[in-house]
Amino acid sequence: MGEERQSSAHTVEAYGRDIGVFIGFLAGHQGGAVSLADLARLKPGDFRAYLAERAGDSYARSSTARAFSVVRSFFRFLERQGLVANAAVLSVRTPKLPHSVPKALSEEDAARLLDNTDIASASDAEAWILARDEALITLLYGCGLRIGEALGLTRGQAPDLTGGGDLMRITGKG
Repeated sequence: MGEERQSSAHTVEAYGRDIGVFIGFLAGHQGGAVSLADLARLKPGDFRAYLAERAGDSYARSSTARAFSVVRSFFRFLERQGLVANAAVLSVRTPKLPHSVPKALSEEDAARLLDNTDIASASDAEAWILARDEALITLLYGCGLRIGEALGLTRGQAPDLTGGGDLMRITGKG
């Protein structure tokens, strides 16, 4: 499975752990060793029992969702290999994940970031990079732009540096 996805060694190790935990759960749930035939006979209720046990073990919803995603991938792999076909795993929904609100940068942190862009002491080769970074930080913090909005700006949207204007039109979310 790791070779198919060209995953790192750590990812493959984590997949192995998650599959091992799932198989261990099934062994306890079914009362014995788990065979390929057992995997093929699993019902949605068996997968929900696994999710319920993880929830009872106080795992974060995100951890449970990730672990179940590994189980789904495992079953897709088994099906591609012609070993097990079980559509029940696809009918089970993972726990809903709460949408987190982005954390705002404090005024002190923004000032500290801008202090690190000392353009006057930089070489000519670095000065434009520091000026770019300072402009980007100012747009992100001072104007409330999202990173995608700031990085998507074009020269045509920049204010006229000859004094003809000082407004920018930003089109984005919200």
